[in-house]
Order: sequence, then C-alpha cells, then structure tokens
Amino acid sequence: MGINLEFVATLAEMRSQLPGKATVIELGAQDVSADPFAVAKLLAGFGFENSGPINTAAELYRRSGFSGYDAIDINGGSENVHTFDLNHDLTSTYGFTRTFDLVTNLGTLEHCFDQASGFRNMHRLTKTGGIMIHCLPSQGLVNHAFYNYHPRLIAELAKANGYEISYVFLTADFTPKRVPYTIENFQLHDGRDVLFYAVMRKANEADFKNPSDSMFTDQENVMAGEYRPYVKAPWSNIRTDGN
Repeated sequence: MGINLEFVATLAEMRSQLPGKATVIELGAQDVSADPFAVAKLLAGFGFENSGPINTAAELYRRSGFSGYDAIDINGGSENVHTFDLNHDLTSTYGFTRTFDLVTNLGTLEHCFDQASGFRNMHRLTKTGGIMIHCLPSQGLVNHAFYNYHPRLIAELAKANGYEISYVFLTADFTPKRVPYTIENFQLHDGRDVLFYAVMRKANEADFKNPSDSMFTDQENVMAGEYRPYVKAPWSNIRTDGN
C-alpha cells in the first residue's frame, strides 16, 4: 500500500511511545505513495523537522527520530533492505535474529502465502514493548493479493499473544480520512476498497502463538446467542480513530 498520509499521522502520534533512538523495520520496502510535500507538511504539523519533501521511507523515519531503518523485501533493493522470503522462518532460514522497536506491515503479508509464518516473523522481529502497525486490505481490492482480512483477526491475534491494541481504524478508496472502527462503519463501506489499520504493542517475551477462532472455541457464548465477535473486547476500551 505504500507510505500514505494516514500512516504518517499514525506514526507521528505513536512516536512518543517508543525510545528516542528507536529502530524500525518494514515488511516490504515501501515507497512514498502520497505527495512528498504533503507528507513533509503533515509530519511537521506534529513538531518534527521540515526540510523539504519526503521522498523515501528512510527519510520519513529519519525525520521522525528513528536511529536506524531496515526493510525485508523478496526483491531486495537498496542498502539495509534484506532479500528474505517471509514464507520462511527468518531465524532458521537466514540466521536473522535482530529485533526492532517498530515493525510495520503496510500491505505486505497479504502477498505471503504462509500467513502463520508471516505473522510469526513479525512477532519475533518486534522487541518486547515494541509496536507493530498493520495496514490490511479488508474488502474490495479484487485480485490485489492472496488475502483480505476481517478485523476480528486482529482481536484473535491480540488475545492469543497478549498484544495491547492501541487503536484501530479504517480508510476507504485510498483516501486519508481515518474512520473509527465499528461494525456499523465497516458495513457502511461495503463495496468500497477498505483498508483496516491496527496498532499493537508486544507486551511480553513469549513466542508467537497461532490464534484460535473464538466462534468455535467459545461455544458456551455461541450457544447462548451472546457471541458478538465484532463488538466484544478488546474493541471496547481502545481508540478507534487514531485521534
């Protein structure tokens, strides 16, 4: 999906939650898809350096105060872009064991056939206390990739791995407006190209656990007619608009 304005705003908002000299790695080396001058102006509005247009991901993170930038991309690229296939375990296949304060998935894992491997790699790349930002195609975008994702996947990932969800929101048709996540708002955008964003903190050192679908494991509530996957926790006490 690339670096767009809603991601820049989200990055700027959560930057204070990370160390001063934080490190970042992207899943998929991202291009700046928004206007470079608009990206710079938006970032400067949050108090960061404004010294001309932002044309690259590395420059965005540098101006946001990150001390190091890496990316993983199956096609390789410039310096600090590692030519790895996320379908494979990064440690056993490539001997890559580094961890980072911020790990981003801005439209990459949907192109990875082995979803468990992709999410496991992202988990292991993230330091304890570090943050993961997902931008997931959720509906529309026909033939964009292998998968679209339901928001409930994020809830189940968080439940299984003890992630703290900071906030979730959606955008429609590649416009930068961040729409608060509710099932009603989601349904209002049926038939449109919807991206679902989630910001999560890795709260413990446990290894990655595959989530189970509560629709099948929470049978007591299912049978009682009380299973409400779209509105049950953890959605109830989190920010849903990024503001």
